[in-house]
Amino acid sequence: PLNPAGIGAGFCLINNVLVGAKHAMDTLGWRVAVVDFDVHHGNGTEQVIRYGRLKDDNGIMVASIHQYSRGEFPGTGGKENVDRNHADGGAPWIVNVPILYPAPKQDRPASDLDSQFWRQKAVNSLLPHVKAFAPDLLLMSAGFDAHKDDPVGHLKLVEEDFMWITKALVSSYTVGAKVPHVVSVLEGGYGVDEES
Repeated sequence: PLNPAGIGAGFCLINNVLVGAKHAMDTLGWRVAVVDFDVHHGNGTEQVIRYGRLKDDNGIMVASIHQYSRGEFPGTGGKENVDRNHADGGAPWIVNVPILYPAPKQDRPASDLDSQFWRQKAVNSLLPHVKAFAPDLLLMSAGFDAHKDDPVGHLKLVEEDFMWITKALVSSYTVGAKVPHVVSVLEGGYGVDEES
């Protein structure tokens, strides 16, 4: 993906999740939520949504929960924010939930970026927005580089956390008898022996 200056950034050459989102929006008229849980900020997805052809479309939401530390790639998504300008100008929802590393002393010690802390951030800062958006399709950019044994990150998640976030996301946006449409796409994980 290209940033506004036209400089390539990110690990992906083709954003498969956004290809699927655009297809669902164009052919089915669905509202689509893209949720990226990963060590890295979903900067490429956010940039395509914020500056690309979908920038004026209120039928899409992108949310990223990720590790953030200065000097580490991609260096974006460091501020927790929610852009919900769709009601005013037809823009998409963009939600960022950074897990700061090293964590500020008032949050938690850097050695304790554990499951409980990550889950609490998801419950407080991510899930309510997915529910409020009420998508027809949930696309999960599932990054397993947040695993405790992955050599890239510091989030210390375990297998149960990935199962938990999937269940929590699905249940957060299931409303009444509405049947959820869910797709999970592998987005990362670099400790092949530990994560297979």
